[in-house]
Amino acid sequence: SYGPYERLLAVDRAGGRLASLPVIDPGQAGQAVGATRPVAMPTVRIWDNLQDWHSDMPAALELTGFDSLPYRGAFSEDGTRFLTLEEGGMLRLWDAEAGSLLMQREGVQAAYFVPGGEALFLQLTNGESWIAGAKEGALRQQFPLPAAEALFGEGGRVMVTYTPGEPVARLWRLP
Repeated sequence: SYGPYERLLAVDRAGGRLASLPVIDPGQAGQAVGATRPVAMPTVRIWDNLQDWHSDMPAALELTGFDSLPYRGAFSEDGTRFLTLEEGGMLRLWDAEAGSLLMQREGVQAAYFVPGGEALFLQLTNGESWIAGAKEGALRQQFPLPAAEALFGEGGRVMVTYTPGEPVARLWRLP
């Protein structure tokens, strides 16, 4: 491969795609040859056709408009949506096929797709944890503390909430 190496952000198991973070170098932005050129501002690139990929192949999508560097990314189970979480606590939900921004919410510390892709588990910077709609971000259910992390089973119908280091974990049945 030619050019600077990009950091892997997420893998779309359903669609065989991946998302990467290119090198941020305003002085070299757009000057390098090839698809893996540096950028001036935080950008996420989504790549298709990984089995036939070569260094001059352009990314299928480039997502821009971030306030700070995304440190977490995830594709929904069906690969139609993509979430990014930035260092400043901004959650953005994207259409992973068109690249359009569907929703954004400030004050998010952690975010996961609930299996099935129709909802998100959010841990907010104020300590609250929610299940929110994956299209509009609206609150569907709030969980009592401690609930900083979530694990899912039975196709997203069973959830365990917990906070590392705390002695309490709770088991939930989701509708």
